[in-house]
Amino acid sequence: MRTLAFLIFWAGIGSCLACEPASIDWQHFFAQYDRNGNGQISEREFKRVSGFFPYHWPNRPNLSHRELFARLDINQDGALDQDELSGVYTLLSNPYLGLPD
Repeated sequence: MRTLAFLIFWAGIGSCLACEPASIDWQHFFAQYDRNGNGQISEREFKRVSGFFPYHWPNRPNLSHRELFARLDINQDGALDQDELSGVYTLLSNPYLGLPD
């Protein structure tokens, strides 16, 4: 009985871990797009963003860079810090969701 309970427990953990969001390499992201090195992405810098690897740009033609920037810019200061950029996890689909363990 204990063996069965243990196997069910680990099966549940494995399923849960498979659904964890993929991680964006923020250091690489800022190195690539933060042109002035101030630790924030301005709207002008954000226009150069082509994706959030391993996430794919939303496949919605009506979601422009400007609209996505506005959704992420919580404090509306015209710049995105890493905390605001992490909001992208809620807007983009997890690329690993549904893949086998």
